[in-house]
Parts: sequence; C-alpha cells; structure tokens
Amino acid sequence: MAFRYFSRNGILLPYSGAIVPLDNIAYQYGFGVYESLQIRKNVLYFAKQHVDRLIQSAKLIQLEHLFRPQEIVSYIEKLVDKNNIGNCNIKILLVGGKVASDSTLFILPLPPLFPYKKSYTHGVTTETVHYERFLPNAKTLNMFRSYIYFTDASKHRNYDVLFLDMRDNILEGSKTNFFAIQGNTLITAPKDKVLEGVTRQTLITIAKKKGFVVKEKGIPIKRLKNYDGAFLTSTSSKIIPVIQVNKSCIPPSGIGKEAYKKWCRDITSSLAGEGKWALRSSSIFGSEFNDNMNTLLGRIINLNNSIKEIGESGKYSDKQAQELLSKHFVLMLEATDEVLDRALKIKSGEKL
Repeated sequence: MAFRYFSRNGILLPYSGAIVPLDNIAYQYGFGVYESLQIRKNVLYFAKQHVDRLIQSAKLIQLEHLFRPQEIVSYIEKLVDKNNIGNCNIKILLVGGKVASDSTLFILPLPPLFPYKKSYTHGVTTETVHYERFLPNAKTLNMFRSYIYFTDASKHRNYDVLFLDMRDNILEGSKTNFFAIQGNTLITAPKDKVLEGVTRQTLITIAKKKGFVVKEKGIPIKRLKNYDGAFLTSTSSKIIPVIQVNKSCIPPSGIGKEAYKKWCRDITSSLAGEGKWALRSSSIFGSEFNDNMNTLLGRIINLNNSIKEIGESGKYSDKQAQELLSKHFVLMLEATDEVLDRALKIKSGEKL
C-alpha cells in the first residue's frame, strides 16, 4: 500500500520527505510522544481520545509545544482526504525541542494491521517479565526495553509480553492492556500503573453499562488459575482472548460446561444490548435506519439463540463447545460491526 503524503506541523509533504535529522538530540534520546489510530471503511475511530492522550503524554514528560487538540484532528482529516485513504493506521509523533516552537508534529499513514482471525477464535499465548515503565501514563518514544522484551516474546511465538511489578502482579502488555475475568467481574491493573488504552477506557465504560463489575487492582500471576478467563485490549487488536501465560493455561484444564454457560449468558446479554441500543438510536440516525437494520439485527438475534443452545444444551464436549462458541462469537462480532458500520454511513448521509 503506497501513500503519497505525510503531514509535518500541519503541512502536507511528499511521503519521500518523511526524514529526521540525525543531529537532533530530541530524536536521539527519544524525547517525544506518539499515538496510533485506525481508519476503517473511511471512518476515523476515537480521534479525540487519542489526541487528548497525546497532549497529556507530552505534559507528563514536560514536552512543550504549540499544537492544540482540535488543530491536530484537522491535520489528520486533511491528510486522510489528500491520500484518499479508506483503510489504514495513522501514526502521530510529537517530538520535543529546546523551546515549544522547536517541537515537531508528524502524522503518517501506515498500512493497516490485522491480527490473525485464529487469534480471536483460539486465543493467544503470552509470557512475562518483571518491568515497570517509567511514567506509565505517558506514551513515549522511549520504547527500548519494551521492544527488546516484545521481540523475545515474538521469537517464542507469543502474541505479547506481559509486565509484572515487584509483587508479581500483571500490569500490562508491551502493546496491550490485560484483563482477567471472574464470574461477572472484570479485573485490570490500576490506571495509574499502566498506559490507559483508549480501547481499555471504552471497554470499561460499556462493561459497566451492561452490568459487569470492573475492579482495578493487582492481578497476582500465581492466582491466574482461579480466574475464568483473560483477554488483551488494544487499538489494533480490539479484544483478544488469552489462553496461556508462560506455561499456565487459562483456565488450567479447559473451561467446563458451567463456565461456558455463564460466559455465554454474559456475552449474549452484552451484544444483544448493543443491538437494542442501535435500535433505540433510530431517532439519531433517521427513519431509514430501521429499514436497513432489521435484517442484520435479525442475524444477531439468531446467533444469540445459537450460542445459548450451544452453551446450555450439554450436548457437546468442552472442546466441541469451545470451537462452536468461538465460531458463533466471531460471527456475532462481524454482524454487529456491520450494523454499526451501516449506522455510521446513514448518519453521514452516505447511501447504502
């Protein structure tokens, strides 16, 4: 995928000119902050949240600059329009200088990254290392140790490396946030100990609305076997289940039928609620919304019923139930994505 332009301080320039000076000490020492955004089907996701976090990260490391949040968002939109991009990732780099006027803002379109679909259906493996990031709430260019640890994890065919504090609590991944599941409760590390991911924030908000309890506290690695499951969140991967940390499986001997039933009810309720929310939001999107959504919402309802049957019938072995639930869960996510995608198109006035 070739891109023709990038943005430097709001000015569009040929992509070939995206170079950095070797004698700039800010570049050499990594005195900067960054953000990664997604554009999918011409929709820019969570731009305000990412830009706000960029500004906050700069403040935390005392990086002075002259850029305003709305100004940065407008630079992104201008770049996307100029490159005529439908699907891509957007990288924002804010690099400091001796004074605020010396700081430089780069915005680059990059090829989109998609995790393997098998990661969603079968889960991923991870490994751990003791490491607590300096200024964890800042998304900085100082990524040396994270890069080394992630590279080692990749060599071992793991999806990510998880950082542990000195008490052996799981904090976060090198590029993800970590959640454990226990019944109707989601547990994740306190936000002052990690980089508060945009997907993490969004998930917590939605989970609370759906009746889940969210607790921010330490997750001792030695107690992983006591949880019903775990997953990772990030902008690029959204939500990916974790099936193994080091050599410990989650759950250690496969999920039993009762756990399947509860997980099934929770997820079904959550996604069904999203479908009902979309239906109630017809006044926002216009009367055309209902006419175009009925078929898709019907698909979600049918898939809900299929999942209930799989989880509650007791007809299947643990392995069979896991495979069937994973397949139907992915289909539900795809159907839900299609509902929301069409809703956005209607809202923007685009014909279906």
